[in-house]
Amino acid sequence: MVSLTLSVSSSEAFLPENLPDQSQAPSHVRVIEGDNLTAYARPLYTSLDDPSNHEVPSSDPHDGVAKLILTRTDGTFGCSGTLADDKIHVFTAAHCVADDDGNYILTSGTAAFEGSSEYIVISIDTSNSLAHPDYDGDYIKGNDIAILKLVTSAPVQIPGIPHATSGNAVGTVVDKSGYGISGFFSSGTSSGYPFGTERSGNNLYDAFADTMYVALNLDANVDFIPGAIYQFDSDDGNSSHDAFGFFFGISNTGLGNNEVMSASGDSGGPTFVNGELTGITSYGISLEYNRGPPSSRTSDCTTQLDSSCGEFAGDTRVATYASWIDSVLTPVIDLDSPIITSISTDSSSTTTTITWNTDEPSTSSVDYGTSTSYGSSESDASYVTSHSVELTGLLSSTVYHFSVTSVDASNNSASSADAQFTTTSPPTLVSISISPLNPSITENSQQQFIATGTYSDDSTQELSGVTWSSSSSDIATIDGNGLATAGILAGSTTITASFGDQQDSSTVLEVTIAPVGATAVSVSSITYSGEGGKNKDKHLLITIELIDNLDGPVSGATVSIDLFRDGNYITQGTGITATDGTVTFTLKNAASGSYETEITNVIASGLTWDGTTPSNGQIWGGSTNGNSNGNAK
Repeated sequence: MVSLTLSVSSSEAFLPENLPDQSQAPSHVRVIEGDNLTAYARPLYTSLDDPSNHEVPSSDPHDGVAKLILTRTDGTFGCSGTLADDKIHVFTAAHCVADDDGNYILTSGTAAFEGSSEYIVISIDTSNSLAHPDYDGDYIKGNDIAILKLVTSAPVQIPGIPHATSGNAVGTVVDKSGYGISGFFSSGTSSGYPFGTERSGNNLYDAFADTMYVALNLDANVDFIPGAIYQFDSDDGNSSHDAFGFFFGISNTGLGNNEVMSASGDSGGPTFVNGELTGITSYGISLEYNRGPPSSRTSDCTTQLDSSCGEFAGDTRVATYASWIDSVLTPVIDLDSPIITSISTDSSSTTTTITWNTDEPSTSSVDYGTSTSYGSSESDASYVTSHSVELTGLLSSTVYHFSVTSVDASNNSASSADAQFTTTSPPTLVSISISPLNPSITENSQQQFIATGTYSDDSTQELSGVTWSSSSSDIATIDGNGLATAGILAGSTTITASFGDQQDSSTVLEVTIAPVGATAVSVSSITYSGEGGKNKDKHLLITIELIDNLDGPVSGATVSIDLFRDGNYITQGTGITATDGTVTFTLKNAASGSYETEITNVIASGLTWDGTTPSNGQIWGGSTNGNSNGNAK
C-alpha cells in the first residue's frame, strides 16, 4: 500500500520547513511507503568530497546562474535559478514561489548574478511572475517549474541560457549548479557551507522518476506525470551503494569526486547538457530499504539501504514544459484591431449616451459635432468590451454627427463610419408642487417652502423664479424665495406658488401661539427636621422648596436666609436648589428655643421672585434630644 504524508518518525532528521535566515527553499518532507521501502522526498546533501572543491571561482565571469532571495507571505527564502535567453526571465522551481497548495505567494525578491568583480542584483517583477498553472504543491508529481520576470533586462555581460525543447537526457552526464547548503554524502549538510556560495559538478540522469513511482505502485497521470522528472542518485564509486542498481538494475557507480547531489537551497537551480538548460532542481529523496527481519540486517547495504548508501534526486524535465515556457517567454503578438459592433444611441434634449461592443478589451472614444468635421470628443481609457460614453451640454432639437473609436492593449485601433443622432426638444413644464405639505409653525418663527416642477419627459427639478403668495398676510407673509414668516395673528393661510401657467395652492400653513413659559419663582414651603448630633444634641435641618408659577420645581436657584432663635438673629446661609427644587440648611447641635427662618433673597435664571417668606417656625428642644413641631413667630 502506498501512502503520502507530511511527517516522518522522530528518529529521522530533516530540515525545518521555514528557515528564517534565507538558507533554503521552503520545503516539507513527502513520505512514500512501499512494502519494504520508505522514500523521504526532501532537500539532501551535495558532494562526495570536500564541498570547497566544487565552489565556482569568483574570478569566473557571469554564468547566468542566479542566487534568488524570495520573500513570500510566509517568510523569506533562498533558491537558485537560471537566466533565460530572452535576458528578462529567470527559471526556478514552483515550490520556491508557491505554497503547499500551489498558490502563488511571492511578494518581492531579487536575482543576483555573480561575476569576476561583482554581483549584479536585479529586482523581480512579482506581478508578472508565475508558477506553472498545474502545480498543486506536490512536487513529486511534477509541474515544479516557475518563470520569474525581472524588472529590467539583464546586462550584456550576463549570458542568457537556451532551454531544451525536446530530447531525452536519460543516460547523459549533466552539469549541475546551485547556491544551496553544501555538505557531504555521508554526513549531510550540517558540516558544509551556508546558502549563498555557488557550486557546480556533474551527475548522470539514471532514469525518469516513472521507474521509481511505478515500483512504489503510484499511478501515472494521477500521482505523477510521465516523463516529467529526471532522477539520479549520489553514487560514491561503490557498486553496493548504487541506489538505481540496487533497486532497478540500472547500474552506474558514479563520476568519482566530481559527482554532486542536489542540496537544500539548490531548488530551482540549473542542470545543463551542452550549455542548454535541460533540468531544474526540484527535490531529493533518501531511502530506507529493509530486507528480512531486523536481526539479519547489516549496515553494508546488502539487507538495508539508507541515506549513507545513496539517494535519489529529481529534476523537472524542461522539455516536457517547452510549449508552456514558449508561451510565457514569447507571448503571441496581437496584430488585429478590435471589431466594433452594436452601436446605439439614447438622446435627451441636452445629452446623448452612445454604447457599443468590441470583441476584445479596448478603450472608448467618441468624436462628435454638428458636422462631419466633429470638433468635440469624449473618451475613457479603461479596457472594456462593453463601451458607454455620455455626451453632455448638447443643443436641443439638433442633428449631431459622430464616430466611435476603440484601441486595444497592443495599440491596434478601429473606428466606426460616420453616424448621426438627434437631440430631442426641451421638455415642457406640466405641473408644480410645494413642499413641505401643510406645516405648522409658532408665532415669531419662519418656514421655508420649495417648488418642484415636473416636465413632459417625467424629469423633475427645483424651480427658481417662482411667484409666492399667502392668502392672509396677518397670519403669514412669504417672500420671493419661498420663506414664510408668521404674522401678528394665529390661524391658517394658504400658500400659493405660480410659475408660468402652472400653479399649486394645495399647501396650508398653520400659525399657532407659542406656549408661555414660567416667569416667576416663589417659596413653596419651609420645613424643619432633625438628625443626630454630639452630646445627645441634635442638628436642626431647615428645608426650603421653590416652585415656578407653572408649579414646576426650580433647580439651580440661589437661596439666602437669616435664622432667628427666640426672636434674635443667630446666623445666615446661602444654598443652591437641587433638581427637585429644594435646598437644606443645617444648624449643628441646635440649642432649645423657638426658631424662625427669613428668606432674604432668591435668584433664579429668567424668573422673578415675589419677595415673600411663608409663615414658619419651630419650637426646638435640642438639648433634650427631642422636639415638638409648631409655628411660632
